[in-house]
Amino acid sequence: MSDLIMIVVAAAAVPFVSDRPVFARGRLSGLKEASDELIRGLSYHYQHDKQASELVLKALNEIKARLAKNQSPRMTRDAVSAVLCELGRAIGDVAFRKGFEAGQEAQARFEANSAPP
Repeated sequence: MSDLIMIVVAAAAVPFVSDRPVFARGRLSGLKEASDELIRGLSYHYQHDKQASELVLKALNEIKARLAKNQSPRMTRDAVSAVLCELGRAIGDVAFRKGFEAGQEAQARFEANSAPP
């Protein structure tokens, strides 16, 4: 009877023990897929605008390098998450700068057009 109880307990424990590595690999797979989509979208954007920020390109290359390393899923996930934060900051900085410059150009045009003759 005790052997049967041990088998039932072991059978019930297997899903709980194997759940973490499976979840970690699935999460890493999702990060890889999201990173690929980001890289594809940003590459398209930078090819058409003919301008690329060094920080954005550096972050994209870092993501590719971290995903290519053969580390544990948890270490890779943490490393890629940190680099994705840097990528977000770099994209935000580029967007801010581009918007700020466009705003200054618009302000200059407005002042030139509204100046008394």
